[in-house]
Amino acid sequence: NILKESNDRILFTTFTRNLAADINDNLQKICPKDVMRKIEVVNFDRWVNDFLKRNGYSYDIDYGRKTKALWDKALSMAPSGLDLDESFYREEWERIIQPQSITSSAEYIKASRVGRGIKLNRKDRELVWPIFEEYRILLNEANLREADDAIRDARILLESKQMMLPYKAVIVDESQDMSCQAFSLIRQIIPGGDTPNDIFIVGDAHQRIYRHKIVLSRCGINVRGRSRKLRINYRTTEETRKWALSLLTGISIDDLDGELDNQSDYRSLLHGVFPVIRHFKSFNEEVDYITQYIGALKDGGNDIRHICMVARTNELLKQYEAALATRDVQTYLVRRSEAEDRSK
Repeated sequence: NILKESNDRILFTTFTRNLAADINDNLQKICPKDVMRKIEVVNFDRWVNDFLKRNGYSYDIDYGRKTKALWDKALSMAPSGLDLDESFYREEWERIIQPQSITSSAEYIKASRVGRGIKLNRKDRELVWPIFEEYRILLNEANLREADDAIRDARILLESKQMMLPYKAVIVDESQDMSCQAFSLIRQIIPGGDTPNDIFIVGDAHQRIYRHKIVLSRCGINVRGRSRKLRINYRTTEETRKWALSLLTGISIDDLDGELDNQSDYRSLLHGVFPVIRHFKSFNEEVDYITQYIGALKDGGNDIRHICMVARTNELLKQYEAALATRDVQTYLVRRSEAEDRSK
């Protein structure tokens, strides 16, 4: 009932392209065509890229391939007296400089560094700043922007031109992997914050992969007293849930708005076998076991389309794919860029 005008839209966004495609496919199954035409489903980086291009953005947005060499070059400015690891500077950039939109040494000296562990006094920050300054210069010379830079530029464009977009609500899925800059832009897509139900956010910090902790209230999004925890898990067995949580023992998990979360009152309704860990002396020994395991499941009447193999990188998946092919086991690759074909 919020879509009153013919051009009113709902923006449904998430972190990866294949998840957005999957959500779009599922929405088409439950939404009438006239409703579906008013729902725009797109992953967040794609939305930012399309929005900036429509408005004459001249920079190329890079996600690490081109900017890595520039970052490595900027590290030559690292001070010798502080004895800090190279990874420290990258984390400082990602956790402090980018989220707080710091563009000068003066801003960096005053910036909050709560949670960073290693303390830097005023003199230390002055010594460290040339790395970030040099990196900015190199990005400008190469006509490149990181994703967070592009997101910030999109927000500034909306603010400066006071642009009114057709969206009446924004739905954000997998919010734990969104950055501070992303949520600041989402707030600007529907500015003000005085309209009920204009932003709906779903996330679980226990599943965070790509980003660091964020505080929604610092991005202009007030969820205090308006948020709800989902305590019942309908799709993971209790045995798998407990095993997964055991890996996070001793690690503090936030609630996406600055407070700590706990799992003491969560439970799963499903039950199954407890996860099994196997160790192998070689890759071939491992693949032989996987092949035998798949064969046993198939002989037991299980549909092998329900078996999913997960690895840390695409290169590892390619190795498994090739090895299984030599053992007459067919595989289907689930891509990040598109919804999977469930029939395969």
